[in-house]
This record gives sequence, structure tokens and C-alpha cells, in this order.
Amino acid sequence: MTLTLTSPTDNELAVNQEISVKGQTLPKSTVVVYTENDESSLEADATGRFETTIGLVDGINQLVVTVFADDGQEKTVTTDVVYEAET
Repeated sequence: MTLTLTSPTDNELAVNQEISVKGQTLPKSTVVVYTENDESSLEADATGRFETTIGLVDGINQLVVTVFADDGQEKTVTTDVVYEAET
């Protein structure tokens, strides 16, 4: 089972309170993306690509991306994104 996160990169500095999360996995599998304060669930397309938007809080946000295959397998990747709200 594969799960590749193409965006954002680890320790990326976000300029907006929402960030686009993109990646590649098994076609038509369920993908769940979450942070401490937001969650998004979607289905990868027929080629395995997925994209969603997730909300961030001020400071370091750990993004957790988990894919669930029809056969019960699952795989998780994590990455940190830093968001600094303008004061």
C-alpha cells in the first residue's frame, strides 16, 4: 500500500489559515486528513490522487493523513506545518 503526500512539505510555513493537502494513494480508497482542530474525509480519484483543504491553528500543526483500503489495510503519514497568524 502506498501513500505519498505531495503538499504540504514537512515544516512548511503556511501563510493562510487553511492549507491544501495533496497526495497519491490507491485508487478509490478513503483518505482522512486531520489536525488538532479540523478533519476532512474524502475518496481518492480513479488514479489515486486526492486533494482537500484543512484548517490550521496558530503555531505548529501536525497533519495526519491516513488511507483506508477496501481490504482493511491502512497507512498513515504525518507532517508538520507552521502557521503564524498576523497580529
